[in-house]
Amino acid sequence: MLKLNSKIIRDYLESKFPSSKLTGYNSQEMTVNSLFKSDSKKHMSINMETGLWQDFKSGRKGNFFHLVAALEKVHYRQAEQLIIGRKNQYHREKD
Repeated sequence: MLKLNSKIIRDYLESKFPSSKLTGYNSQEMTVNSLFKSDSKKHMSINMETGLWQDFKSGRKGNFFHLVAALEKVHYRQAEQLIIGRKNQYHREKD
């Protein structure tokens, strides 16, 4: 499995949820509206360091790539490829 640093996870999530709320110890948790159930309350929590998430409204949960797959409406392997592309771009910009 692809190993990611928290910067890549954080950048991706902040781009997808620009008006999200950061909570928890050292602001490691992001709370957002459910992706799977229509609701105006923030029932989904995402750990910004690990990418692990849980949607308390629908009961769904998973790792970072499961979340990317759901957000992008692609298969898991395609989600990995999208993030690999972002990771490579991040390293090119950093150099």
